[in-house]
Amino acid sequence: MSSGFLSGRRAVPRGVSDGLLVFVVTTVIFTIAGAVWGWLYPTSQFLVTPNRGLEEVPGTADSGFRAFLIFAAVTCVLGLLTAVWAFRFLWRGIGQLIWVAACVAFGTWWFVFIGEQVLDCLAPVYDANSTHAGDIIKISHAISPWPGIMLAPAVAMMTYWIGAVTSTDADFERAR
Repeated sequence: MSSGFLSGRRAVPRGVSDGLLVFVVTTVIFTIAGAVWGWLYPTSQFLVTPNRGLEEVPGTADSGFRAFLIFAAVTCVLGLLTAVWAFRFLWRGIGQLIWVAACVAFGTWWFVFIGEQVLDCLAPVYDANSTHAGDIIKISHAISPWPGIMLAPAVAMMTYWIGAVTSTDADFERAR
C-alpha cells in the first residue's frame, strides 16, 4: 500500500492520459503504414526504345490513381480501427470523439508525409545519358492527397458516433 501525497489520486487526469495515448498510438500506427505505403508505392513503367524514346509498359498507366486508392483505403481502415479501440477501451465523450478525429486527421497527413519521404529515398534518379534501349524506367506519379485527407477522420467520427448511439447508457458510462 502506498502512502503519500498522490496516494489514491491519479497524477494525470484520465481524459488527458487517454488523449495522449490516442495521439501516440495513432502517430505510431500511421507512421508505420505510411512507410510501408511509400515503400510499395505503385509506379508507371516505361521501356526505352532504340531511338531513345519511351514506350509505356501496359498495365502501369494508372499508378497515381492506384496510389491514391491505397492511401484512402488504408487510412480509412486505420481511422476506423482507432475509433473502435478508443471507444471500447478509453474514456468516452464528445471531447474524445473530436480528439480521435483530430488525431486521425493528423495521422492521415503524417501518413502521406512519411510515405513521400520513403518514396523520395527509394526512387532512383535516372540520367538520360546512362539509359540504353530495353531499359525499364519506373516513374512515381505524385498524388494530391487533399481530397482524401478528411475521409479517414470522417470514418473515425462516424464509427465512434455509431458506437455511442448503439450502446446503452450503462455501456457508454462503463469505460469512464
